Amino acid sequence: MNNFDVMVTDISYLYSNDGNVIPYLRISPFINCSENNFITGIPLTLMENESDFDVAPGDRVSVSINGIKFLVKITDRIVTDRSDIRIITCPICHQPMVFENGFSYCHNCDCRAQLETHIHSTFREYGVEFVGNNLRILVSVISRLLVRSPVDLFWLTTEQISSEDVSVDDARFFQQTIHAVRGNITLFQFFRSLNVHGMTDEIINSIVALMNSLNFSILDVPKLMDVELMNSHPEINWYPWLQFISYENNRIYISRLSGVMYI
Repeated sequence: MNNFDVMVTDISYLYSNDGNVIPYLRISPFINCSENNFITGIPLTLMENESDFDVAPGDRVSVSINGIKFLVKITDRIVTDRSDIRIITCPICHQPMVFENGFSYCHNCDCRAQLETHIHSTFREYGVEFVGNNLRILVSVISRLLVRSPVDLFWLTTEQISSEDVSVDDARFFQQTIHAVRGNITLFQFFRSLNVHGMTDEIINSIVALMNSLNFSILDVPKLMDVELMNSHPEINWYPWLQFISYENNRIYISRLSGVMYI
């Protein structure tokens, strides 16, 4: 592990298309890792002390580097006017962020910054990859603001999908690709497609087992928002699910998606 003493010159943020917002410390001097390989910014995901998330430009920090991991500790607080630099609300959809494992996440299924990635990851769980004309059409309907979430794709008409650049025949084929997954999705695929942060396959399997024991189908997934039901099964780690359904938009999304998937 290598240690470096540097000064923070600025703080910026990287918003990824999977909902993560990562603060970056801009530093001086740059860290010389190897010949012609300099580090100019430190992703702030791991602080030695929780209180160090109030880092401010002008502070001196110690940076420990182990492979691709960075551990940061404030060694000299220069600025008196300071606050926690972690993002509290999503800069795109303005919903509350959730802080987990050093990252700030936006869990909102309707966040436009994540829309295309969310659609790809959702349908990939259903065995669908958007390529060729279907990819071109997907980009088209997103750019024309026809969809806010993956479930909206099921409600598009041929007339809405077709445009100057999309023929009616291509629009119909796109529709067929989308609707072909209905009635063929397992509970496991359904939960995986929600992309709930922290919900592992082990947790999903335990939830699916519970639903099977209750003779629940995909249409019954909204029943899992019942706190009493969750409390009666403490053997399941409900925390990621509770975080996810704390967003009203996500609760609506789950109800709409379970409804359209049930045939």
